[in-house]
Amino acid sequence: MADVKSAATRLETAMPREHRAFERFRSPPLVVELSDRTFGTVDWSVGGALLAEVENQGWRCGQSIDVRVGLPAGQRLPDQMIVVRYSPETKHLAVRARSHASALTQVKQACEIAGIAVR
Repeated sequence: MADVKSAATRLETAMPREHRAFERFRSPPLVVELSDRTFGTVDWSVGGALLAEVENQGWRCGQSIDVRVGLPAGQRLPDQMIVVRYSPETKHLAVRARSHASALTQVKQACEIAGIAVR
């Protein structure tokens, strides 16, 4: 946990306008099940994800949502996330994990154990 906090502090010092505390990944792409639909990720980190092609359902910043996260051909792990923002122009929904022990962290660890490059 100390490593995560020190990495976030270094990032904030180096890039004071950057709100993301964790490195973002595009590969492997993940899928997120939300409201009986499945969405792909534009990018993701252990702290959150940016979902593509999400229709506007009146998303509110701070809204808690139930999701299932995983690799396209793998197991989906349940989690609760928080809506950060929604862009109707791009149909991108940004969500963040509620804790450091999120499904996103578990998926990243599973990828590393399986030898799947996360980048």
